[in-house]
Amino acid sequence: MEIPDVTAYCLEEAGKILTDKGIKFCLKETVPPFISRFMQEKEQLGTAKCRVLKQTRLADGMLKLTIAKEVT
Repeated sequence: MEIPDVTAYCLEEAGKILTDKGIKFCLKETVPPFISRFMQEKEQLGTAKCRVLKQTRLADGMLKLTIAKEVT
C-alpha cells in the first residue's frame, strides 16, 4: 500500500486523508520552549492549529506523525 505524503498538511486534513485510506497513525507533538511560553501567555494552547512536520513509518506498520502548533 502506498502511503501519501502529508508533511506540512494541517493535522485535520492529514488525519482525514490517512483515515480514508485505512492507514493507522499516532501523534508525537513537539514544541520549542520559547513558543510554549509565548502561547501560554497568549492563552492559545487549546485553539492553535497543528501541522505535520514529519512522518515516519513504524515497524508495526503504523505511521507516526510529528506535529507542532502553528503560531499566528
